[in-house]
Amino acid sequence: MRPIAMAELTRSRLLPNLPTMEESGLPRFEVGNWAGLLGPARLDPEIVRKLNREILAILGRPDVQERARIMGFDIVGSTPEQFATQLQEDVRRWSRIADVVRKDQ
Repeated sequence: MRPIAMAELTRSRLLPNLPTMEESGLPRFEVGNWAGLLGPARLDPEIVRKLNREILAILGRPDVQERARIMGFDIVGSTPEQFATQLQEDVRRWSRIADVVRKDQ
């Protein structure tokens, strides 16, 4: 297999000569990936804030940053509220796409 484009808005550090989908003619095409930590519903907000502080501290460590960079990841820490917004946006986006796919079947 030979990659033809990145499904991100920016080029990869690992494959800098590989164009993005937008550069290849598909504007605003992005299938980003992320990882996050979820807890049980109605988790005490103070526990959430403490976990968030500790996780951000770990993600900010130079050894963790370097390991992620080697693997091609960009670490972007956020607040619980920002992560919730990201989840909601992704659910809306992929739900619309799933609806289109179902209609085509």
